[in-house]
Amino acid sequence: MKGFESNRKILVIDDEITNLLSVEAALKSENFEIFTTTDPLDGLALFELERPAVLILDLRMPVMDGLEVLRKVKEVPDALFSVIILTGHGNKDDMNTCYDLGANAFLRKPLNVIELRGLVRNLMLLENYKRELNLHRDNLEGLVQSRTEDLRAEMEERRAAQVKLERSEKKYRNLFQTSTSGISIADLKGRILEMNRAFMNLIGIDKEQIPSFNIRKIYPDPMERDKLIQKLSSGELLENQETEIIAIDGRRIWCSISMKLIDYDGKKAVMANLMDNTEKHNARLKLRESELQHRMLADLVADYIYLLLKKDDGSFKTAWIRGNMRGITGYDLDNEQYASERWLKHVHPEDREIIQGFSNVLENRESVELEYRIMTSDGTIRWIRDRAKPYLAPDSDEIIGIIGGVTDITDFKQRISSLKMEIKKLKERI
Repeated sequence: MKGFESNRKILVIDDEITNLLSVEAALKSENFEIFTTTDPLDGLALFELERPAVLILDLRMPVMDGLEVLRKVKEVPDALFSVIILTGHGNKDDMNTCYDLGANAFLRKPLNVIELRGLVRNLMLLENYKRELNLHRDNLEGLVQSRTEDLRAEMEERRAAQVKLERSEKKYRNLFQTSTSGISIADLKGRILEMNRAFMNLIGIDKEQIPSFNIRKIYPDPMERDKLIQKLSSGELLENQETEIIAIDGRRIWCSISMKLIDYDGKKAVMANLMDNTEKHNARLKLRESELQHRMLADLVADYIYLLLKKDDGSFKTAWIRGNMRGITGYDLDNEQYASERWLKHVHPEDREIIQGFSNVLENRESVELEYRIMTSDGTIRWIRDRAKPYLAPDSDEIIGIIGGVTDITDFKQRISSLKMEIKKLKERI
């Protein structure tokens, strides 16, 4: 599997050297690799050579303006990057054109250092998540394709084996025991009549256990097999149906199952053919989760995102956290430390009632946006905005958790507070 390397490159194109120096000074402490030029043509050459994750581009320049540069770089194949447009007097038409060409944000001159630094951080994080997602998707698609081809070959082999089985009892016996698929024959009540070695290995059963074993035990719902038999009896074809089974030792295994009613010594019986599909199932879930993380990050542009899964007792456990959680809270990304019941202890006591708003996510199946204070590891208090929505099971609309994104809004809250104080003082003077 290919490895992932983070892209920390930034390219700045501005015909005014003072602006280039301002941007470099603002981002100097961020450990970025910064390339600058006052010449748009040199900038295009640098872009193709270095492939930056973020392009900071002046809108008004001689020789070639920012719009033309933006058109050129969008033509570079396989380039993944975000664009920040710098302007001192851009109008709405210019802004609309830039957005149509793929610009992500506008900053007006003179530059606000804090705004520039925060925007570059978020765009850099977004671009690298896009790169990581693409790499992860390519790796998973290769894995799924390879496994699918193997499964297809095995399924074709199995179908051919079943045709030969009907032609010759001797060939049937040989195929039954040597098949790589797990095959079992059981009566309608679930008592085992025959079971091949692959099936025994799949569920982890010994020969001595077979006489007392009922096939219903491999289904999470013991009545599931009876429902499948009813479908077979009504003429439905059950072939390559994905289902979950339980091995003797309690392992959960995702299988592709085909079933048919057969005549066995003059009585009806059920022949089941199982193929372990767990690897493909898990790969599909991982791909879905990666795509979901990317969509959440792109939608929320959050400092960090998280997934909480609901446990049987109604509490939650943290499945994963992605992003700059340490920079906001001061804590490492420790899932056990941030189970929902422990996270509540880090919420400011006066704001803990606000957290009850998360119940709307589960009860009303709706997204929520909450603003509350937290206590960081060094004892300081920060304001955060927490956007959360229901997380559904892969194959149903059952809510199995909460997924959300957290943004640090401390600076915003402080500015609002300062503004209120200034308004109050002004009113007092009047």
